[in-house]
Amino acid sequence: MSKAEQNDKLTQVLEMTEHPERFTDEQLQQLLNDEECAVFYRLMCDATSAYAGTQISLPSRRISFRKIAAILMALLMLSGLSYAAIRMLQNRQDTMETDQKSEIVKPASAIQTQDANDKVWTFQNAELQEILEVVTAFYQLGTEYRNEAPRHVRFYVKWDKTEGIQALVERLNKSEKVNITIADDLLIVE
Repeated sequence: MSKAEQNDKLTQVLEMTEHPERFTDEQLQQLLNDEECAVFYRLMCDATSAYAGTQISLPSRRISFRKIAAILMALLMLSGLSYAAIRMLQNRQDTMETDQKSEIVKPASAIQTQDANDKVWTFQNAELQEILEVVTAFYQLGTEYRNEAPRHVRFYVKWDKTEGIQALVERLNKSEKVNITIADDLLIVE
């Protein structure tokens, strides 16, 4: 149904409620039998009764059904816009969740990338503690921090799993900000 037809039906219902004497009984019955007109009429009646309930302590005054209809139309438009906005946000969130599922990120602040064979990982601006959590889990090693400061030193480092733990420790130790030694199944960080 076109917007013009809806507006025409709404106008007829408004006219019917404000001036029922201008309609024959048959015309009134025909309007109320129309499903859309009946919906408009029920909405106006509900709005009128809701408005009347709020007027208990206020002085009595007559409200135009055209104003009620305008308010109802505005509410319908707002609810439609709200629904559209919610759907857009849900679609955006679904897209973001799909993107996040495809990217493997183990440490909280580290950005890791991997090659196609999953052998080389790149940690960008990652804290040492986060890097070592991933590495020690892979090599099944423990970590002992003898000083708290190195935990939060940030690194950009590539880790090639095929090189072994010693190569990564040597690269990290070159920074002179940390000193990592390997003792049995333990990384000692000073």
